[in-house]
Amino acid sequence: ARASAERISAQIAGINGRLSALGDPLVLSSSLSCMREEYEQLQAEYDALSLAVDTLREADGEIQSRFSPELGRVAARYMSAVTGGRYEDVLISRDFSARTRTQDDVVARDSGYLSAGTLDLMYLAVRLAVCELALPEGEPCPLIIDDALVNLDDTRLEQAMELLKQIAKKRQVILFTCRK
Repeated sequence: ARASAERISAQIAGINGRLSALGDPLVLSSSLSCMREEYEQLQAEYDALSLAVDTLREADGEIQSRFSPELGRVAARYMSAVTGGRYEDVLISRDFSARTRTQDDVVARDSGYLSAGTLDLMYLAVRLAVCELALPEGEPCPLIIDDALVNLDDTRLEQAMELLKQIAKKRQVILFTCRK
């Protein structure tokens, strides 16, 4: 009986020690309440951020679906001007990557299949289209172009300079180049 009493007494001491280690129930209840409040606050912030991310995704999709076709149309007009009408389309995908097509091409050419000069012209056309569509109307901001014509042959250089002269009638064009 004495051994059982000592064993039970040791178990009681162990349980009391664990209860003591857990802390005062009132303090634990208060800590749990604070943690619940913090969780609810963090959950509200998470919900707000999730809503913001979803809203931004929808806005991005809408901008891409509305802006990229118009951007492609304007860029195609510029591309045609700087290539003497050889390239008639610039296709801007939803991720804003650009491809171009000649009059004879059935499928648009990805940028990896274009010469360095044609690639420079396509991206110049896209940049000019972005400027036309994004800059405020009635406030002709200057365009600053840095060595965008470096890979062009003489004919294309002449066509690109003619386009820039036409644009310069509406807004100031500053062209930095290493060419004569």
